[in-house]
Amino acid sequence: MPIDAAPALPLGQQPRTTIGSGFRRIVAEPLVEGLLRGSAPHGMNPIPEGPAVDRDGTLLFVSAFPDVDGTNVFRFHPGSAEVEPVLSSPESGFASLVIHQDGRLFFCDFFNGIDGGGRIAVADPDGTGLRTVLDNFNGSRIVPDDLVFDRTGAFYYNDFQGTALDPIGRVIRVTPDGDQSVVLGGLAHPNGIALNAAEDQIWISDHLTNRLFSARVHDDGTLDDSRVHAYFTGGLVDSTTLDSAGNIYQAVYDGGRVEVLDPDANPLALIVPGADPLDRYIRTTHVAIEPGGRAGYLLAGGPHGVGIFGFRALADGLIPFSHR
Repeated sequence: MPIDAAPALPLGQQPRTTIGSGFRRIVAEPLVEGLLRGSAPHGMNPIPEGPAVDRDGTLLFVSAFPDVDGTNVFRFHPGSAEVEPVLSSPESGFASLVIHQDGRLFFCDFFNGIDGGGRIAVADPDGTGLRTVLDNFNGSRIVPDDLVFDRTGAFYYNDFQGTALDPIGRVIRVTPDGDQSVVLGGLAHPNGIALNAAEDQIWISDHLTNRLFSARVHDDGTLDDSRVHAYFTGGLVDSTTLDSAGNIYQAVYDGGRVEVLDPDANPLALIVPGADPLDRYIRTTHVAIEPGGRAGYLLAGGPHGVGIFGFRALADGLIPFSHR
């Protein structure tokens, strides 16, 4: 099916795409560019992650590698395009950030996860008091990559382990009291994780098998009826975001794009960071959508540093646990 090219438009005026209107290309406009240029070690391009919109409408995000000052958590103010440091933890490798209902910041920290073990950490709303919440599952190492809260305050996190031929990755649920249980296994670096509005379905992207699947969520938090909905080519699937209509925004790492699918995983649109994403911003990692609004944010990294890009979402953003 042909892809219609669309010029970059001001945030809030991006073309609206609805189910059945065809597969189109949406060029997200740059809101700020050139962040964290050259901050990643070993010549790697910077990797931004974990965008979350707080109650004040500002955007918090993390860098998997800290900048030269050791800072790896930042706040973006959409009105002024100002970016300010929030937290410095040079020994941490944050893969995601999620805001709790009480304002605390939860982080998936996979640093040393390949050789040792990662952790889930928490900090106070102002970025102080960083501390570990959990760093193992029943004595086994974990490599947390992303997490999502449900309405009860329990959360699910992806244990980013395994390979395509040795799929030992898993999804683990943690109750508000801290009890852990494996609710899904047999995965190869599970990456994105998101609940739908009714919280009766969870969507998970599997990084090393390049697939997107869902599972049914029961009232007790257990999962079953897992099924694969889509396979991807070019790049590897990264974080997953849903809007209030159930549309899925699947970021493709090293793919320079976000693929938008309807609730049945039929393709709707491509969102790309700028006009030349495969050259400038190939590491498209994560989308955030304003809770209850249409302002969408896409994080991407590449040889020119980190960029934050704006677009109009297909439907209003979900109301997350942080805003209830």
